[in-house]
Amino acid sequence: MFFTEEQIPYEERHAWLRPVGLDFARPLWRSTELEGWWLSEDRWPSRDGRHVMTLAAKRADAAEEPSEGVSGESNWYLTQRFGSDQAPLAARHAMTALLALYAKRLGDLRDTAGVKRFPRRPVREGRDLDSYLIRDGLDAATVTSDLELLTRDLTYFRWGVPEFTEHLEDTPKTSSTRKPREYLPSLCAELREQAARLARDTTTTTANIKASAELRQAIANTTLQRFILVLSVAATIIAVISLLTASH
Repeated sequence: MFFTEEQIPYEERHAWLRPVGLDFARPLWRSTELEGWWLSEDRWPSRDGRHVMTLAAKRADAAEEPSEGVSGESNWYLTQRFGSDQAPLAARHAMTALLALYAKRLGDLRDTAGVKRFPRRPVREGRDLDSYLIRDGLDAATVTSDLELLTRDLTYFRWGVPEFTEHLEDTPKTSSTRKPREYLPSLCAELREQAARLARDTTTTTANIKASAELRQAIANTTLQRFILVLSVAATIIAVISLLTASH
């Protein structure tokens, strides 16, 4: 969250706003319910791959006088207003980062399971899978189920959350003729797809790893049975030879 004193965030490309990413962002969203607020999901620096939501405003534009003669431009009043008005928005955006974290850990499990090692450690791999299933896997299943219900109805999803509209005034003329998008419907659709994809990937990955573990166990059992059979035959031959030797 950033507050500026004189310049409006994203209005002009000032060099002193560039280090915090307030000089340019695409897409850029402007609040239609709370005056003065701007929203961006642009990752800065992009190489970090983080899920970041930046809320910025000029103090005078976002401030409301809490009482007569008291300024609402201080950090305390502005952050308190954010907590009362925009905390639900931050919570919904945080779900995208949480789902991405679950997806990354699932990908790490999938990549680790496919690595060929010598010697093989099926017991350790089974423990890793079990640890994921009862921890992140169980949490992910609960979260995706809750998000499926939350995103099913857009009216319920956006209840109590301030709306932002896409800012297109400084976009190229080829795209400025299209209708600006609303942020909450876009976020709702993204969360719904992200949760569904994670649920599918979790089901597929765990089923494949489980099937692979069962197959390796069956192969190990067959190998052991063959080894025991060879030992039994060898023991029988030794016993017969011993009996024949003793009789002579």
